[in-house]
Amino acid sequence: LKGHLEQDKAMSRAIGAVILLIVFLGVASAQLAAVLERRREFAVLLALGMQGRLMALLLLVEAVAVGGSGAVLGLALGLPIVWRLARVGLDLSTWLGSNYTFQGVVIEPIFYGDIGWWVLWYVFTVAVGATIVASLYPAWYASRTDPAVALRVAQ
Repeated sequence: LKGHLEQDKAMSRAIGAVILLIVFLGVASAQLAAVLERRREFAVLLALGMQGRLMALLLLVEAVAVGGSGAVLGLALGLPIVWRLARVGLDLSTWLGSNYTFQGVVIEPIFYGDIGWWVLWYVFTVAVGATIVASLYPAWYASRTDPAVALRVAQ
């Protein structure tokens, strides 16, 4: 049983890593699309004398705002569901009966979630951290924009 629990933890970590990778790619794609759509505006700012590192910082601050608002929205939508799952539980007795045994181990038919104050900092850390990391390349790309070339390109 201990080996199966360790295997389950490892698989959960692997699935979490794949989901985080998908989130990174989705955020990076959205940020890069936003940078490419606003390329002319960035070119004007750079032509007026804005430094490239300030342009990158501007985009990273924007990413923090997007990640923070996403974390707040995610908590507002998900916290009531997780709270109910932690208090009431997920009752599977309809399918499992009053108790279920697997190789002599009795498994309760009601599964409870885990909730605590750690959820708040964890959600904010993952949401904002993922957004910042995924926005590094688009911010670097925007800071390297050549104003003359970007203003010449027809959109």
